Amino acid sequence: MNFLNKKTKKEGGFTIIESMIAISIVLVGVLSALILIIRSLALAPLIEDKLVASAVAQDCIERVIQVRNSNYIESKQSSVVGWDDDINGISCTDESGKLSRFFGSGTKLETKSIPDNPSAKEKEIKCTVNWTTKGAPYTLIVIDNLFDWGNLYD
Repeated sequence: MNFLNKKTKKEGGFTIIESMIAISIVLVGVLSALILIIRSLALAPLIEDKLVASAVAQDCIERVIQVRNSNYIESKQSSVVGWDDDINGISCTDESGKLSRFFGSGTKLETKSIPDNPSAKEKEIKCTVNWTTKGAPYTLIVIDNLFDWGNLYD
């Protein structure tokens, strides 16, 4: 047997159609990743602003809680101070000026008795933060309830 004269089967590579399909699959994957990156970069300022706005609202509510706790400590030393004295006079301001877009555009702190009874042992604190990101207005509202925990069962 002569193996040298035997015609061997022609080995073929990828056809043009197979190559085009493979290239299109890779292209779809790369474009999807690129679109994901572009959208992430576009939303980054909004996510940052939402995070800062929630910190601003939390800071406002913590200021009210600090006043309530200070009033309680002071009332134990002299019974002249009520637990909710000076709570309505608290304002949220930015002394540093770094967060002017949050404070300047309307951060508002409200307190009201629950129920609407001035002698109630519970108050609702509502902090509203307004800001603008990329020309669109946004609002974050945080509500918390504050109790006269020192004299809750009196």
